[in-house]
Parts: sequence; structure tokens; C-alpha cells
Amino acid sequence: MGKPYLNHRYDTIQGILRPYLWIGLIALSYFLCSRLSLFFVQPKGVTIFWPPSGLLLAFLLLSERRLWKYIIPAVFLAYLVSNIAMGNNLVANLGHVVANCTEGFVGAWILQRLMGTPITLKKFKKALGFVVISVLLATAIGALIGAGIFALKNELHMFPRVWRIWWLADTLGILIVTPALLAWKDILSTLIKMHLKHFAEMVLLFTCLVVVSILIFKPSGENVHPVLYIVFPFLIWAALRFGMWGAFSGSMIIVSIAVWHTIQGHGPMTTHGEKASEYIVWLQAYLGVMMLSALIMVASITRRNQVEERLKSHNESLKKHVPVLEDRLRDRIETPEFEDSRM
Repeated sequence: MGKPYLNHRYDTIQGILRPYLWIGLIALSYFLCSRLSLFFVQPKGVTIFWPPSGLLLAFLLLSERRLWKYIIPAVFLAYLVSNIAMGNNLVANLGHVVANCTEGFVGAWILQRLMGTPITLKKFKKALGFVVISVLLATAIGALIGAGIFALKNELHMFPRVWRIWWLADTLGILIVTPALLAWKDILSTLIKMHLKHFAEMVLLFTCLVVVSILIFKPSGENVHPVLYIVFPFLIWAALRFGMWGAFSGSMIIVSIAVWHTIQGHGPMTTHGEKASEYIVWLQAYLGVMMLSALIMVASITRRNQVEERLKSHNESLKKHVPVLEDRLRDRIETPEFEDSRM
């Protein structure tokens, strides 16, 4: 009696604590991501992309809706603490966190209402819905709130420019971070089940991506523009061989290297110099095209793989029925009635 009772108590306590541990993990992740992302902000307040937007949307999509009322306040406090730790003006950043939380909630709520749960990007319709609802609609609402608060506190004529900067940064944040986190949900079990040969291929692929990305974005000057798209064959390789998590993991490698070297003043689209604003837009367009291409490839390849699996299943089913049909046909041929009919 004692041991079952203790097991029941342990399961009860674990069930109670698990949601709070999950919320704490989300708050901590958002705090660390916000601290890191603040280093990406340029002197004029321009940022290439804002990862916390994608992080919040991914966590909301991975969580039960009943936990959202706890997750959003936890994220709100984590962002405020992050700004206090950085010595930033708390009042000036309230608009940012309100906009971020609003767009995350709106995007997650509409996606779950229209596409159900769990949210996956393995079908073209769902990938398109993710792009339209979260990447375009929700970020536009968030940018409207954030830029509106900023313009009211400063100068109204700055609203269009601030809205564009805000929208592009949040759009890329969601387009880059959210698919990767959704793809990494079952990454541990995938790696455990992976054969050694497949694992070696993965290591080789990601090593090639790192080397190629560094070669593209490390040099200074504009003479490397023609080779910017050399990374695309490696992304296709990742999508074909490793599916959704491979494509988005490869994309994250490229994004990390590209953004880091760009803000350091290296590469073809450096944020230093007279054309800094123009180059930031170029880099945002480049990363956006790359991520959209990855989404389309993943959806198309997954659809093809599903059709192949369905055909294999039907083929196996037919193979199982062929001996039975042959036996029935043989029995039918050997019956006297069949012999008499032939006479």
C-alpha cells in the first residue's frame, strides 16, 4: 500500500510542478534571448532581426492555451528585468514588450484557431498560413503598437520609418526562430535513432555550411555579392536528407554567422559606413528569401515523402494479398465445375 501511494504522490507533485517549471524555462529563455538581442541593436536603434519575437511565438504554439495567461506576464517581466540589467530606460522600452507580447498572442491564437494543434510546417497550406498570419499580419499589428507608442513619445513624422524597421525586424525574428524551434521539438529522439553513417553526413553538411558562410561574410568589400547564394545548395541538401529540422538548423547556422559578421563590420552588407541602412535592408531581404525558400522546400519535400510512404504501404499491402489471390485462383481452376465448364 505504501509504495503505490508514494508513486501516486510523486506523480501528483510532478504534474503540479511541470507547468510552473515550463513557464520558468520560457521566462529564463526569453530573458537570455533579450539580453543577447540587445547587443544586435545598432547605434541608430536599427536591428537586423529580433529573435525574442520568434521565441515567444514558438513557446506559445508549443504550450497549452490554458498556460498562455501565465506565459505572457512571465515574458513581460523577463523583458523588463533584461532592460533593467542592461541599464536601459524602462519606460522607453514598455512599448517594445507590449508590442512583442501582443503580436505573439495574436499570431498564436489565430494559427491555432485556423490550423488546429499541434502546429507543424510540414504541409504547404500550413506553411503558407504561418507566413501570412504570423510573419505578415501579427508582426504588422505589433509594429503598429510599438511604432505608435514610440512616435507619440517622440515625433509623429517618425512613425512610418519606425514602423518599417520594427516590422522587418520582428518579421525576420519569427520567420527565422519559430520554425527552427518547432522543428527542434523532437530533435533529441531523432539524433538518438540516427545511424552512424547518417550522423556523419549531418556533421559534414553543417561543417560545410559553417565554412562557406564564414568565407562569404568574413571578407570586407563588395566583391563577394555573386557568391552569396552558394549556401542554397547546402540548404537543399539539408532539406532533402534531414527534412524540416535539418533545413532550419542549417538556416540558423547561416543567419548566426551572417548577422555576427555584419554587425562587426565585415562582409558584403556591413552595417558600418555611409550605406549602412541600405545594406541592412539588403541583408534582411537575403535572410527572408532564404527562410521562405527553406519553408517551401520543407513543405514540398515532406509532401513528396508522404506520397512515397503511402505508395510503399499500398505496395506492401498488395504484396500480402497476392499469395492469397493466387491460392484462390488455383483452387478455382482445380475445381470440377471449372473443368466441366472448359469441356
